[in-house]
Amino acid sequence: MLLQCAFCSMEIKKSPTEINRTKNSFCSKKCSNTFYRAGKQPNPPKIRTCKTCGQQYTNSYTGHRSLRFCPSCKSSKDATRGYPRPARHTHNEKREQGLAAKENQNHYMSITLEQLENQLHLKGKHPSWLHAQVRGFARSWNKSMLKLPCAICRYTLHVELCHLDPITGFSKTATLGEVNHSTNLIQLCRNHHWEFDHDCLEITKDVCS
Repeated sequence: MLLQCAFCSMEIKKSPTEINRTKNSFCSKKCSNTFYRAGKQPNPPKIRTCKTCGQQYTNSYTGHRSLRFCPSCKSSKDATRGYPRPARHTHNEKREQGLAAKENQNHYMSITLEQLENQLHLKGKHPSWLHAQVRGFARSWNKSMLKLPCAICRYTLHVELCHLDPITGFSKTATLGEVNHSTNLIQLCRNHHWEFDHDCLEITKDVCS
């Protein structure tokens, strides 16, 4: 396609894919720079009408760019909206949150395996769902043990909590506090955990102490 340079009016040839979305085309980068330095804009700002006060305004290329409100109405709306900072928790609020979390922990420690199994999110599910929930409580209540090295090989990068007496060995009337008590848990690396679960490793009480 034959076009004229917007600055020097020289004829230039461009393919449709090379034509910019702006209305102006240039034969060289020098003409383009000179054109813009002269203060001429390829797409002049569109005149808009404010939805609040009805006053006409144009968007600047920096700063205010609202498509519905003039700068004064936009700033007043932002001021009334406020964008409040998230409230900081006071010492008493943090203490209350800690007490609530403690009460929640005590509640779950006192419920039985049967009561947990009958909860809505576990009712009718495969027993593996219940075991995963019990193991999650064990990790949450015994976080300090996860910072210890493996009780067998002293590996420190990753340890898991293993139940000495398996979850399936407890009756349905046993509480979660009994199943997840620290005396029934031992920290093991992944390899030794697998060996213990598959009867390839015997752990005595002196190792746990």
